[in-house]
Parts: sequence; C-alpha cells; structure tokens
Amino acid sequence: MFLEELEKIAEIEYVNSGNKKILDTLYLANIEYMKDLGIENPNDVIDSIVVKEALNKRKAFYTKIGGQVWGFVDCYIDYPTDGSIYINYFLVDKNYHNLEFGMEFMRDFTCLALKEYEQINLSFLANKPEVIKFWNSLGFNVANSRQNLKIIRR
Repeated sequence: MFLEELEKIAEIEYVNSGNKKILDTLYLANIEYMKDLGIENPNDVIDSIVVKEALNKRKAFYTKIGGQVWGFVDCYIDYPTDGSIYINYFLVDKNYHNLEFGMEFMRDFTCLALKEYEQINLSFLANKPEVIKFWNSLGFNVANSRQNLKIIRR
C-alpha cells in the first residue's frame, strides 16, 4: 500500500487512543484557524470530520519531523469508489507554515498514491487565497471556494 511507501520517506504516526492528546496540542496552537472552521474543541478534530460510511477505510495520522508533530492527515482509502483516495482533512501547524513541509509531504503523498490508485479526491472548502494556491500547486483545481477537487492518474 502506498502509505507503507510514504512511511519510508516521511515520519508518520497513526492516531490511536494512546496518542489522541497530540490533537489537543495541535488544536491549541492553531485555535484561530480551528474556530474559523467551526471546530470548538480538540475532540472535534478527529470526531466531527468523519465520513461515517467509510470508517473502516479511514487512515488518520500525524506528520512529524525529528519526533515533533507538525501536521495531521485524515484520509480514506478506496473511497468514494474503489481505486480512489479521499483526503478529508490536512492541517499544518501554523508554526510550520511557509516552510514547505506541507507542500513536500503532500507532493510525496499524491505521487505515491497515484502509482497505486486511479484518483485522489480532496474534500474541503478553500476559502483563503493561500489555501487555494497550495492545492492548485499540487494539481488540484480549486477556485473561488468551488469544489472541483480531483487528480486523476493518466
């Protein structure tokens, strides 16, 4: 699976009951952004952004560098159809913005995923120019908060 390949080049840690507290730290460090999204507490990060019909396909993990958490990814494998990846949520700690961590990680993520899967779907509402620019630079087509958020393997 492409996530195993990703683990060879990036430091990731899957979310489990023993490390959910890391989300508290991410939440507090990014509280303004979280509240803009309507996420009122750290548990909502993992609990409210769920695609219920695909729970058994969910992969949620922290991204790290040198053991330090800098981001969080929530995705679904073979959803909404077999051969698809669905990126439900991607958060980069504000202390790591503009350092290219998110860009490099998502570039690796998408390249590895497209070797194995037919398409990557992105689920979010881009409402800030820097967010739109970020996803467009990775090959998604995001404009004016509209969702045409798919990369297809050619």
